Amino acid sequence: MPPGCTSDQQFPKRSGTGAGRICISQEEAIGKYRAAMAAKQDLDPDFVICARCDLIGAEGGSVEASIERCIAYKEEAGVDLIWLNNVQTIEDMIEAAKRIPGPVIPHFGGPPPEPTLQQLEDWGIAAAIYPGMTTGIGLQATWELINDFKERGSIANKDARAKMSGKWGNVRFDTFAQFSKDDITRIENDFLPKEQQRDYESTFGHFGF
Repeated sequence: MPPGCTSDQQFPKRSGTGAGRICISQEEAIGKYRAAMAAKQDLDPDFVICARCDLIGAEGGSVEASIERCIAYKEEAGVDLIWLNNVQTIEDMIEAAKRIPGPVIPHFGGPPPEPTLQQLEDWGIAAAIYPGMTTGIGLQATWELINDFKERGSIANKDARAKMSGKWGNVRFDTFAQFSKDDITRIENDFLPKEQQRDYESTFGHFGF
């Protein structure tokens, strides 16, 4: 299952990389994570609980105190995964991965260069997080298209679609979801009352059904 992640910040929570953060006490955070683990056992034992520590860079925070918190979150609350946020140096990442028991994500928030994937694997780090990676690329492409469309009109849209030929192309329900009209008809016959089934023979749409 995908992880459910909860932070040890005071409510209302701020961005884990923004200034002005305040964390709750270690004791309160442990209780919070213990409650999350108890709820998981009742609802879905396979669900992964990730304890995120935002103490680095927060009021009164330090790397050492943050690592000690993470150790306690694992040993006393029994969480499945630790996310130590905003680690500023490679040395601190390595130290965190070495000392914190169980799977750990010491997320690098320092100046470049950032560690390579091979380095992360060599240091025993469980996973890496790259916030906004695909979002930024997608937004840039969208920005370029809408500005081109403003200048050249529908020809810009046609040219953009031509560039996608053989790649994503047009996103179609029938090909993207891999459903044909026959598939939809079969599903409706199996699971819907007759009066609720749709008329696909005398109606039409862009993609045939």
